[in-house]
Amino acid sequence: MIDFAPDLLSSFIHEVASQTGIVIRDRDRALFAKKLADRVRAAHKTDLQDYYTWLFANPRELHDRQTARGTEWQLIIQQISITESYFFRDRGQFQLLRDHVLPQVIAERRQIAQACGQQPRLRIWSAASSTGEEPYSLAIVVWELLPDLADWDVRIVGTDINEAALATARKATYSDWSFRQVDPAIRDRYFKHRISPVDRPWKLDPNIAKLVRFYPLNLSQPCYPNAELDLVDLDLILCRNVFIYLDGQTIRNILDRMARTLNLTGYLLTAHAELQHQDTRAFKAQLCPQSVIYQRCDSVSPSIAGATQSPPPLPEVRSPEPRSPISPTSPLSSTVIRPYPTQHRPQSFAPSTPLRSTPSPAPESLPRLNFPTSAARDPKTSDPSRNSPLDRSSSRRTATPNDTTHTSPLQTTWADRQMADAIVRFQHRDYPAVIRQLDQLLSQQPQHFAACDLLSLAYANLGQYNQASYYCSKALEIDACATSPYYLMAHLAENSGNIARAKTLLKRIIYLDPEAALAYLELAALYSAEGDTTRAQTMKRTARILLAARDADEILDPYRQLSVGSVLKQIEQPGDSPRSSLVTDGF
Repeated sequence: MIDFAPDLLSSFIHEVASQTGIVIRDRDRALFAKKLADRVRAAHKTDLQDYYTWLFANPRELHDRQTARGTEWQLIIQQISITESYFFRDRGQFQLLRDHVLPQVIAERRQIAQACGQQPRLRIWSAASSTGEEPYSLAIVVWELLPDLADWDVRIVGTDINEAALATARKATYSDWSFRQVDPAIRDRYFKHRISPVDRPWKLDPNIAKLVRFYPLNLSQPCYPNAELDLVDLDLILCRNVFIYLDGQTIRNILDRMARTLNLTGYLLTAHAELQHQDTRAFKAQLCPQSVIYQRCDSVSPSIAGATQSPPPLPEVRSPEPRSPISPTSPLSSTVIRPYPTQHRPQSFAPSTPLRSTPSPAPESLPRLNFPTSAARDPKTSDPSRNSPLDRSSSRRTATPNDTTHTSPLQTTWADRQMADAIVRFQHRDYPAVIRQLDQLLSQQPQHFAACDLLSLAYANLGQYNQASYYCSKALEIDACATSPYYLMAHLAENSGNIARAKTLLKRIIYLDPEAALAYLELAALYSAEGDTTRAQTMKRTARILLAARDADEILDPYRQLSVGSVLKQIEQPGDSPRSSLVTDGF
């Protein structure tokens, strides 16, 4: 590896922040230096000083892809930007958009058009569109909400700083991984499967794809509002998982420009808790059960049904350190964990989900949605092919061979009895009996996810961590989107002293489910143990906001009858952060 002078590396990091707003944290300097070393060699420069002098000799060329410097700068951006995405990411936010925000916007736009005798229009901006899954998801929702789409002027704009990601987005072709939270029936409805290419076989319906246009855009630069790109008088902006990588001043500048890009009733949707402790004076926040959404502060539009005007007041603290995009976490699905104060932690692992032989609905499953009348959708003429990708009737089922579609009723009944007996024995801490019972079940149904999941907990409670890890891995082979194995793996990592891995596993849960409040609590406890009180408090506040939007009587742990309200009370108590009930006798 090429050795870099610290001051020169700092100058490079400063230029990155200046040009993109992205903050490279101190702990990521070594990784960033390694990536720079790769670029120095690829550009055939003698050292970083030579590379730095050449690259920044003419800063204006950095933004011109036709120049050598612009091409090289894009390669650096590709190294530091995140392109991970998938369709209908964050079910709660898409439900909010589909059930409330967009129907309200559509009704207002239709009314204005009728009054003025003009064609109704709809303008949406996906400000960090990456490889296109987000704006195309929006296009599918709009397609379903507007049976008279041909009568509308609809424009959805996707922008990103990473031009390679945009090139991929324009192709509108995707691999199976982009649909990991989408029912295959929905994928089959809107995408055509092709034999070639093998790695990206799914092609979006061109009627939907043409609703979206893609442009390169650097959010940190004052290049919007921009009428040429249709970035003016917008109804909705999605800018999710961007602000966590930026410094405070850049965030303030972006929010100011976005407010001016929206129309008077326009909305801004960010990832959960991204704008905590940021200057959002240009917006008024509405706290809905699914998410916080921001609207221009001078809006005269009525509030979203069920929303309060702002999140609960929180103690003022300094803004958290921006997250570096260099070391992204791998995506996983989420589940519910059980938090307990440290002094009241139970002495054994508990199953992290109700265990049964047939899989529970996937994390992205939602109840069937009832269209508000403002959507102007006529059920008599509605096209069944335009059913929502969020409807429970088409929700993704976990693909496990032991599903009832793969077993006879007699086999399913026997497996249910085996699991029920094993759970009772587990609750009585008869872990050897649990192991014997589930070994027998797996001998008949080796792909039984719940059996592998409970076996991992039983072995962990006996202190047999290698076996516990094995069955965690086995469970994930059966269902790659399951979460409970990762919670156990995080505790095992913490027990072995590998706190960094434990945090990574918990962050993976939050990556796919920003509403996983209890994963935030787990992280809060880890940060608190490290003495990082600022991050710990930020995690606790985020968990508090997410839980406050849920019914206080909602049961999080059917085994112990732990409710949302009791968790909120624990959060309010001074002392250590609440922890999960996944604690073992063997620890």
